[in-house]
Amino acid sequence: MIRDILRFAWRKVDNFLTAGINPDPIVLCQFRGKADLDKWRVFTDASFGGTSSAKLELSAEGKSAVFSGQYSKDVGEAGLLIRSGYCGINHVRPCNVNLALHDYLDFRIKGDGNTYIASLRADQLSGGDEEAWQAPLPTRQNGDWENVRLELNDFIFTFRGRLVKQSQSVGTIPKESIMSVGIILAASDDMSSIGGFRFELESVTAGAHYVTGMKAQRKIFHGDDKQFRYDPMWDLKPSSQSASGRASSIPSSPSDTLGGRKLRAATTVVATMTPISAPVTSSGRDDNT
Repeated sequence: MIRDILRFAWRKVDNFLTAGINPDPIVLCQFRGKADLDKWRVFTDASFGGTSSAKLELSAEGKSAVFSGQYSKDVGEAGLLIRSGYCGINHVRPCNVNLALHDYLDFRIKGDGNTYIASLRADQLSGGDEEAWQAPLPTRQNGDWENVRLELNDFIFTFRGRLVKQSQSVGTIPKESIMSVGIILAASDDMSSIGGFRFELESVTAGAHYVTGMKAQRKIFHGDDKQFRYDPMWDLKPSSQSASGRASSIPSSPSDTLGGRKLRAATTVVATMTPISAPVTSSGRDDNT
């Protein structure tokens, strides 16, 4: 009898504690018409002397946006670029969104086989729009709709598309102050010098892994479940999943970046950063229904 009462009481306490830490999904962006399309801006290396071009248009059905164009690795004659071949789109929200209790982003997309870059900006009051949190966004070439899930803790802090080496103090993305979301195509060394691309985006939605019991308590009292590990003495220690820890296992190349531009004038900054040439962990799930 006493055991049943205690079990019932624990379930009540558990339900109370977990009520606020399993949040509903938040749609960060979707396309229902021209008004939603107008919230996005398109940018390319052409602003710095490159020759890439891109556009963003509503699909024929009007429920998604088509990001397409042609990238070019030609750096042009202006001398501002030493590496080119990037195009991107960006949506700055009217107000910051708090994703502190969310764990991942689901991208509803239709790709062309290229690996794009998902880019988030947080309100960090430091380096402006040249600072971003980025992660590879792989796509399939079969032209079918798919849902690609990226864990928020897999986003890496970058400056002008390059990983900041001294990122231990940065830690993981400040999810409580997300201010923009973007998609970038940055031509890698194994891509042709000139090529077309097509990326269709329906929505980006933030979600959370459902947790109960001890994991729920840990998330309540200590924030993101993945930033800490639990032992019987509640001895909290930082996990190895720091930005620098993830980067240490990624092979680098002198010419590869995760996205953005590399300017001649930025040599002093580049010296403290490590380029990224391989995807960090990401997982996807198919949904063709």
